Amino acid sequence: MDPYVIATESVHYTAFRDHYFGHPSYGVRDVVYSITSEQVREYHNQHYVGRNIVVSGAGNLNGSALVTEVGTHFGSAPAFRVSEVPNSDKAYFTPSLIYQRDDEMLNTAFAVAFEAPSWNDSDYFAMQYFKRIIGEYRCDKFTGEHLNSAHLQYNSFHTYLGNYPDMILHQPFYFAYSDTGLFGNFIYGNEMYTPEMAVVTQNQMSIYAQYINQSEVFRARNKYFNDLLENNSSA
Repeated sequence: MDPYVIATESVHYTAFRDHYFGHPSYGVRDVVYSITSEQVREYHNQHYVGRNIVVSGAGNLNGSALVTEVGTHFGSAPAFRVSEVPNSDKAYFTPSLIYQRDDEMLNTAFAVAFEAPSWNDSDYFAMQYFKRIIGEYRCDKFTGEHLNSAHLQYNSFHTYLGNYPDMILHQPFYFAYSDTGLFGNFIYGNEMYTPEMAVVTQNQMSIYAQYINQSEVFRARNKYFNDLLENNSSA
């Protein structure tokens, strides 16, 4: 399995241990096989309601005809359900540490996350922006024969990462939910550099945030703009 997926799933588990956010996104095997058709119908009846449905149209459309079609196909859907929605308790962030051993993984997958704004917070887009300012770093793309020197990076944070030859991949992440979120860093590299991975995710990240130059800001802005235009899932 993808080391990034394993690490970020583990981060969710240890950060939200008493909440369903801590469960694997693909489910637990025993639970998945025990789901009944009645439970699926109940979920559909509970959540497929008017206030959860968004219909959009684009292009050379007739507005009146679109409204008529929407009313025909969705008009019978109830606006909301009176019954209580399960798993609606607020997730509380739990500072913690988790280790997992996997002898089939060639290198160390390291992730550190901090509690972050929800998608309803005014800082949501600022966090998306900062994620793109940091950007993804890959040693096979940003070091070696391509540049010959770590100091020729476009991104000053990547310059620091380029000084570690066995720091293979660095990728920031931001998971936003309705009432909370997680922002952090995923690093994949040689296990000998695990202490340096911890330094990168805390000390160096704080230092970098104080010295971001304007060219990095412009690139991040363009990156985010292109992601939104492309309807990229990471946006």
